[in-house]
Amino acid sequence: GWISMMIFGLAYHVIPRFSGSPLIPDRWQKRHWWIANIALIGMILMPISRNIFQQPQFLWTVCFLFFGVLQFIGILIFCIAMFGALKVFPLNEKSLTLGCKPKTCC
Repeated sequence: GWISMMIFGLAYHVIPRFSGSPLIPDRWQKRHWWIANIALIGMILMPISRNIFQQPQFLWTVCFLFFGVLQFIGILIFCIAMFGALKVFPLNEKSLTLGCKPKTCC
């Protein structure tokens, strides 16, 4: 949990500087942060809630899987942002739609 968030934060700070690319847009960092934290809290609360409320196992498994998928989406956002910072593909405010072309420099 907290170690992965430390790794994410360090990567958001260091990788763009080492690769010489512009910083990653804040809106993607914020989305990743919110999705990852909501998923982490959900994945912590589901096993605790299962032991307290003694509901059917299937319900808690589905909820836990939902938060796991949410965490995976957060990791995908992070990977896309890092590929953009490493210049694997361009990443800016307007280039996050399909079919756009990278800008060229003079």
